[in-house]
Formats: sequence, C-alpha cells, structure tokens
Amino acid sequence: MIPQTPEVGSAGKPPLFVDIRIVRPDGTACEPNETGELLVSGPNVMAGYWDRADATGNVIDESGWLHTGDAARIDDEEFVWIVDRVDDAYQVSGHMVYPGDVERVLTQHPAVADAGVLPRDGNGRGFVVLAAGKAASQYELLEFCRARLAVYEVPSSITFVDRLPRSSVGKLLRHELARQPHPIPRETWDERPSSI
Repeated sequence: MIPQTPEVGSAGKPPLFVDIRIVRPDGTACEPNETGELLVSGPNVMAGYWDRADATGNVIDESGWLHTGDAARIDDEEFVWIVDRVDDAYQVSGHMVYPGDVERVLTQHPAVADAGVLPRDGNGRGFVVLAAGKAASQYELLEFCRARLAVYEVPSSITFVDRLPRSSVGKLLRHELARQPHPIPRETWDERPSSI
C-alpha cells in the first residue's frame, strides 16, 4: 500500500529552471493557499504559437510569463495544487470563487460521493451525489461548507442528483451540468432540522 502524504494529489513542486507564480485577476501575487491563475516561465515554456502573434499575445505577457488558464494554489510547503480552470470561476460580492475549491470541501463530507458547483443568480449552486447508504440534508452540507469556506464561497443551495456528467478521464463537464434540468431542491437554506 502506498503511504498517504499531504502532497499526494498535488502537481508537485516546479522543476529546476522553471519559475511559477499564482496571481489574482488584477495581476497581484496570491498569498500561500490562495487560489489564482498559474503563470509559468522558463526555458521549457513555449516561445509562442507559430505564425500567430495575436494568439501568442493572449497567453504570454510582455514579461514572458505563460498564462496557463489553470486555477491553482501553492501550499505552505510549496506544493502546487491545480484547482480548476480560470474560465470556470465566477464572482460573488466582488470576490472570485473557484468551483473546484467548493467541490473539494463538499467531497470531504462523509456522505458525499461527488460534487459539482455552478454559478447561479450571482452565487453558487451545488450539485451533490450522495454516497451509497449515506444521507445528508441540504442544511447539513451548507453548514459543513460554512465552517470551511469564506461566506461568499458557500453555495446558495444544494441539489441532490444521481450522477454528475463526467468525461472519460473524470473531468466534470460543467456545460452539460448547466444544460440538464434539475429538480427544485427539497429543502431551502431557511429550513432547519426540527432538532435544532
């Protein structure tokens, strides 16, 4: 059995002669564990697209940094974690929310087998597949998120579904999830279990 260490699942550390940065949408550097866009520079990074200066200018800035389009974070030990695609991010109250960060928290709940998050009406909406034989209420999952996420990252609702659309390599197909009809959640945020 392979021992589980905290860096399992990360993209590792940058190789020799490769520099990376994680930046906010305004170009300022992110703090450790803050999600932003992954930028890469080094001798192994492409110089540009052949005969396509306009396309090159869209991904390589004037300082030579390649904008990967990946949303990532660097932890305290300098391991890089790919969270999402920058294009999947949405804004809530002026803050960037990366669905992958929210999905990661939802899937830490013992009753959750899979999770997806989409923007909806200026907030996020969660879609959850419950693990076999497990149960959880929308309220319970939202409280779980509230204890682990910034207030603007917590989805406004959770919809329980049988499965999430995924590609052959396991990538969540957000465009298909957005197109699918979904039932109105059985519970709302204001409904509380009777025991509380």
